[in-house]
Amino acid sequence: MLKFFAQIILFLFLSNCLVKNHEAARYTKNFNLLNQSILEQFKDYDQRQILYGNLNPKLEDQLFKDGADNLYIVMNGKFINNSQLQLQTSSQEKKDSDYLLRIEYKKIRWNEENLYQVKRKQTNRMGDFKPSIFWENLSRMIEQDIKTSLTQQQLCKSFKCIVEETKDYKILSYEFDEKTKSEYPEFYEKYATRFDQLKFKTLIIPNGNYSSPIVVENDKRKLMIKLPRNGSTIWKNPSRLNFVLDFTLKTYGLTFKVNQMQYIINYKKENSTEYLSGRFFGIPEYNLDGRFFYIIPQGLVDFFIPGNIEEYLDKGLTLVTVGSDGKSGSHFNAKYYGKGKSAYFTNESFSEVYQKRFSLFASKETQKQKNKGDIEFFIRDLWSEIAKDLEP
Repeated sequence: MLKFFAQIILFLFLSNCLVKNHEAARYTKNFNLLNQSILEQFKDYDQRQILYGNLNPKLEDQLFKDGADNLYIVMNGKFINNSQLQLQTSSQEKKDSDYLLRIEYKKIRWNEENLYQVKRKQTNRMGDFKPSIFWENLSRMIEQDIKTSLTQQQLCKSFKCIVEETKDYKILSYEFDEKTKSEYPEFYEKYATRFDQLKFKTLIIPNGNYSSPIVVENDKRKLMIKLPRNGSTIWKNPSRLNFVLDFTLKTYGLTFKVNQMQYIINYKKENSTEYLSGRFFGIPEYNLDGRFFYIIPQGLVDFFIPGNIEEYLDKGLTLVTVGSDGKSGSHFNAKYYGKGKSAYFTNESFSEVYQKRFSLFASKETQKQKNKGDIEFFIRDLWSEIAKDLEP
């Protein structure tokens, strides 16, 4: 579920690009090529899930083992004629890879639960898209008219979109409608219904300045981003972001409410090198009401239902925020260094997850094959427009 929130925020903040930067444009094109290559070269759904950090115990035999008996897999990527990205899984890292992913799964036991500790490290040289470009774009979104953005135009082809201004905010809204259903039917079916189940609000506070937060929230199937009209200066170079999330999810006869879930991102720049790091702060308060029930969807074979849903959720929140050791939780560290075609990006992330997981979102069986019109195709089309916006 937290990945779902991350997708929402990433989707909003990478949209409406107003800056011009050739290397950042090259990065977005290559990022699109990477996602396309994964779909084409790893057609097996389960194998893709392993690469994304979702391992099912039944698939452990597809991974390698290190000296400590931990499971891992490496993916190396190499550009061919700047138009193809050849990907290959292996037990070894290749130093000349343009894209490198190493993902490790360590099996542990905690509070009578079987867990995976997941470590994921990526290194790539696909272009130069540093956080500073992102901050500059946010600042311009606050100041300028975004209607000229090709990305905004693409979003308006896919959603009912409105841009309005109040005394305090510039408000961008995107609502699932018949255009979404026609253009991306699978994406619409999955995510529009999730918004029916979900109500959330996120405050993103720069440098502890509560007078200039960005607000991301929904009203049923409408997603809104509120940009503070007085925030262009502080959002041009923030050193710390505090994310404060409240949400309510109604599903399976339950109402699950979480208040004040907090995540902190720190940013630092030294010459041409930039750093990002993020982690949760504390365990949020939550409340669970209702009676749990579930009808297994037709055709769904491998499905796990926890015996005690409240205990399952309580432990799950603990794992995400502070971890099994009480001080780690899900976190990441990223480094952006070099310039132009010599720019590199590394990202290391850590999380702990149940070996058998249950999704709180009531949905049909997951499709094994991606069809035109699913979220991957929506993201592909969106990133293509972002690349065009970035190109000088």
